Amino acid sequence: AAVVGLWGSLMASSHANGCALIWDLGTRRVVSQFADGVSRGPGLAMRRMGDGCVDNGNSQSSVGCHRFFYHSRGKEGLVSVHDTQPDGSIDAVVHYKTRCRTFCAASSCSSGGSEGRHLLVLPTRDECTAAVVDIRVDPTSQPVFVIHGAALAGAASGASEEWRKHGMLTSLSLCGTSSSTTSYSETIDWSSSGPILACGMESGSVFFHDLTMPGRAVMDSQPEFDGKIAQRHRPTMGWDDDNNSFSYLSPPHCSVSLGKDPVLALDVAPSSVGEEGDCRGAVIAVGGCAGDQDDLATKLLEEQNTVGVIKATFDRSQHDSALKARIRSRLQTCSIGENTARGKPGVGICRFRPDGRMFAVGGWDKRLRVFSRAAGTAPLALMRAHIDSVTAIDWAPDCATSGIIASGSEDGQIAIWRAFPHTGRQEYSTR
Repeated sequence: AAVVGLWGSLMASSHANGCALIWDLGTRRVVSQFADGVSRGPGLAMRRMGDGCVDNGNSQSSVGCHRFFYHSRGKEGLVSVHDTQPDGSIDAVVHYKTRCRTFCAASSCSSGGSEGRHLLVLPTRDECTAAVVDIRVDPTSQPVFVIHGAALAGAASGASEEWRKHGMLTSLSLCGTSSSTTSYSETIDWSSSGPILACGMESGSVFFHDLTMPGRAVMDSQPEFDGKIAQRHRPTMGWDDDNNSFSYLSPPHCSVSLGKDPVLALDVAPSSVGEEGDCRGAVIAVGGCAGDQDDLATKLLEEQNTVGVIKATFDRSQHDSALKARIRSRLQTCSIGENTARGKPGVGICRFRPDGRMFAVGGWDKRLRVFSRAAGTAPLALMRAHIDSVTAIDWAPDCATSGIIASGSEDGQIAIWRAFPHTGRQEYSTR
């Protein structure tokens, strides 16, 4: 089950049969459900879009975090965007056929104010590249960006050894870098506040891409679709008329290695932003990896780590953005032993709390752990409820006050927790 907090007491969940359910947590009853198309496969991911503000005509109204996307693993790799009404009814907004059959899940743009609430990053059918789309634009038009996860450039060649040097894309996360509360009708300065894309690779590396490209717009501030394909700048994707294939350009990027195991889970949050107009800032990422039990058992306890916390800094004061990344800490999560699912300790999901101060990790060992971003390597909490791998986590929009967090598992169960309420402006205890 994949879970996502929605409007007030409503919650959405997706399941192995491809259906998505909308729950009223007050009554613990299903109030609506949907399944897009006959080819939809098992649910892979769900996540809110934006940070609480949704366009309503030409105005912006704060009506709750009621827009979300749903990604399934059918043959079309369908990603659909939906709006939820207060009564639990569902309105479809747009859908994309990624035709990707891997386990790499789509991601919405977290944080960054209004600039990113319309953006999605999608896996593609060649398994190494990701496409960034704006849901306000006709889905049949070309994406805003198409990027090789490991920052390779040139003509697409899925069979080449170099093209697949880092293997498949295994996780994606997109994060805005602006602290501005720019309204929908105002122009966004993309030259200093564009998003950072993080790509987890099968090789164990995490690549960070700066999608700002100073001096060249990522997109118009308000692309529209009125029956014609919107004309937008596409600074990282060209069209080669000679061989009828895409030619990928590489934006500024950097990378770190978390080891040799695939990075299966990834989440990114803003870390620090300078004064308004400052071109320097940072993001913080948490990445979770698979892990071979036999290999880890031969290592020292402090080396049996399947989660890495990474800080990536950027400086956009020059023509080309300068990115640097380093591993801040390594965390041991999943247990090694008879309670480990599938014989391999690993991580299924990582998710930052909306304020970025905490993050939760779901493991193959059926446990949910909560960590403080600044309190060392010991977990603040270890929660047990599931009898199979934890594959989904979501924090409620008001979790800094309510403490509500939901987890989903391959056992088909959803658990609702209360973890560290009323900690939005307080230091955390490690008890």
